[in-house]
Amino acid sequence: MTEFLSLGPNIQCNLKFSKDGKKYFFGNAHVVGVVNVESSSITSIIDFKQTVRSIEVINDTTIAVGTERGIVELYDLEQDKKTRIISIGEYPIINIKNYENYLLISSPLRVLLITLEGKIIEDISSKILIETATLFGNQKNEFPSIAYALTDAAGTLVIKQGTNEKRIPGNKTWVTALCQSDDLTRVFVGTDSGKVYVHQYPSLEVESVVSVSDLRISGISCHGNTTFIASSIDCSIQFFQLSDLWLSTVRLGGVGDERYIRFSFNERNRILIALTNMCHLHGWKLDSSYTIPTQIVLPTGHSQAVSSVELYPLPTIPSNLAIISSSLDYTIRLFVKNVNPDNKTQERWVEIARPLVHGYPLSQAVLINNPIRVLTSSIEEKPVRILEASKYFIESLRYITRSNLSEKDMIYYEKSPIGANHQPLSLTNCPLREHTGSSRQSQVQSPTKLQYDIKTLVIPDSDELPVEDDITVASVPKVYMTAPPEEELHYHTLWPETNKLLDQQSEVTHIAPTSTS
Repeated sequence: MTEFLSLGPNIQCNLKFSKDGKKYFFGNAHVVGVVNVESSSITSIIDFKQTVRSIEVINDTTIAVGTERGIVELYDLEQDKKTRIISIGEYPIINIKNYENYLLISSPLRVLLITLEGKIIEDISSKILIETATLFGNQKNEFPSIAYALTDAAGTLVIKQGTNEKRIPGNKTWVTALCQSDDLTRVFVGTDSGKVYVHQYPSLEVESVVSVSDLRISGISCHGNTTFIASSIDCSIQFFQLSDLWLSTVRLGGVGDERYIRFSFNERNRILIALTNMCHLHGWKLDSSYTIPTQIVLPTGHSQAVSSVELYPLPTIPSNLAIISSSLDYTIRLFVKNVNPDNKTQERWVEIARPLVHGYPLSQAVLINNPIRVLTSSIEEKPVRILEASKYFIESLRYITRSNLSEKDMIYYEKSPIGANHQPLSLTNCPLREHTGSSRQSQVQSPTKLQYDIKTLVIPDSDELPVEDDITVASVPKVYMTAPPEEELHYHTLWPETNKLLDQQSEVTHIAPTSTS
């Protein structure tokens, strides 16, 4: 049995839910990952031999995939069969839109409307780069209109049906996203000024202007006739509902420096997944009124090449195994098997810690025993860094794996740093310790680094402000009862750096600990 543990998304490819909402698809380099929503596990990986740039769901068993080399293929999930339907040349397929029995295919300088068999119905070429394109349906069951946005000085939106063509100038703002309501009576036009223009359709009269953000709208999705979702590169996703005016009912965002650039929402299970510019997937489940979001755990994974991966028996918990991996995406990740207390036969690998989020691509990470430590090297720097498991990691490990440690181990880790904090413009994870003294007296000087008092970071209404201005509450370590979601992994599970090996004269490409390490 093949088990897929780690696969991160690529920011060049979109996200898509299946029609029934039971799985979703995302791209990573030349493969498409298929994720089961209920188990939150990667069920299969489909190799297309070329960089995947766009995904569209045709029905419950078929998806369409566009590649970097301008090829569109249909893939049958049940028969594991690929069928090439068209090749448009050297330009990448930046988007595919399914409308009944037609596919709209867009590339930087070309838009095509074809049948599922590959027959070309409409072929539009442009000398100006095309930002986005979609299909607008018509209530009279007429042929759909092709809408595409140009990156000219005026930001022109072109709507074409047969020989009829309308050009709508964009008031010097580019159109960046397009969507149509379910009843086909409204179209939503997102711009690089952060506004969404709501037009009546097909008259195209402006009905309202919704100010979403001060920055570019990166995506729009329509649900029903009175709800739309908009994402912006200001790190937010907002739900808007019509109640005399378009009002924001919930805002998702504020995840550090990450920006949501793509998202997908399924109405059946009310789950929204979002992709950030750092190649991380975030997920929420919303209530029926779209006002209360609950964060959910999604499969995590490296977004670039994995440079090392090792399987270790945990020295403190021999009955459980750990996988540690390093990658060119600057991270070290640690996976263990999560035991279901209600059904112990249901186990799956989950990421429970990200000991290092570095500034350079990492070449290797190895785990050594007693205490649990990680040795890691980078492609672009000479030191070998040594990270030690934190107290909060050990406590999280016990909860997630349903395991106990020896009394000797617990005494050791009880005195360990609870976690680490990453200072701005630094490559070092600084230890954070618990302390019972006052916040002003809690800063302890070390010969090599500062150690911070966690009490000054978790009491925002304290009369005494923290001394450490560059430490933020967002990166305070936590203890987890279940596998952490992406946001928590990236900011709350760092391990403290305890030492560096600096004697080598060049970059270290391989580390091999002895059996007695």
